[in-house]
Formats: sequence, C-alpha cells, structure tokens
Amino acid sequence: MKDVLAEENGAAILMRLMAGCCGIALLRLFAWREVASSVDGSLFLIAGFLGYVLAAFHSCSYFCYAIAAAASCGLVAIILLALALVLPDFSGFSVFTRQRFNVLLLFVRNVGLVFATAGAALSFRSRPKVSV
Repeated sequence: MKDVLAEENGAAILMRLMAGCCGIALLRLFAWREVASSVDGSLFLIAGFLGYVLAAFHSCSYFCYAIAAAASCGLVAIILLALALVLPDFSGFSVFTRQRFNVLLLFVRNVGLVFATAGAALSFRSRPKVSV
C-alpha cells in the first residue's frame, strides 16, 4: 500500500478496489443460463468486465482512460440495474428476481465505484501539471 500511495492518492486506490469488486461481482452473473445463451447479453457483460479490468489494473499513463471506463461502466450499470430492481416482475421467473441479491450487490458496488471515480477525477484535475 505504501508503494501505491507514493504514486496515487487514496481516491485512485479506492477506484481500483471498487472496480475490481465490480468485476468479481459481474463474473457471478455469467452463471445465469439465460445470459450465457444470449450472444448479445454475453458480449455486453464481457465489454463491461473489460471496462472494470481496465479501471482496476491500469498504468499511470492510462489513468484518463481508466477514469472514463470506470465512470461509463458504473453509470450504465447503475441505470440498468436500477430499472431491473424497480420494475416489477409479475411472472416471478425473471433472472433479476431469482438473483436479486447479486444484482443488488453489483448495484451497490457500482455506486461506490462512481463516487470513488469522481473523487479520483477531481483529484487528478487539481494536481499541478508537471512538464518534462
């Protein structure tokens, strides 16, 4: 942690941790049979997972791209999962109804990721530019 703190601030480290947690939680969604049989759903989850991986494991030169990936993945996930959690399922057989805890867990982690990303972006903008 001391080595990482020498290069990044606490918000950037928190963004890495939250993006990693979101990626792990998203991997649990691949167990859904309905998503695994849908090519479009699988590609959407793979793209989201790659965005989380970029936000969690990036070098300093890719920090802007990691911020953009974390913000876009977090905001899209919050919007989609909020709709899935709010809309009623009258059949009771929906994937989101059966996996409600996993969806709620991913929703909460994405909210934390968005806050950590905002903190990291604000601290990145307030840092003085170093010219070489």
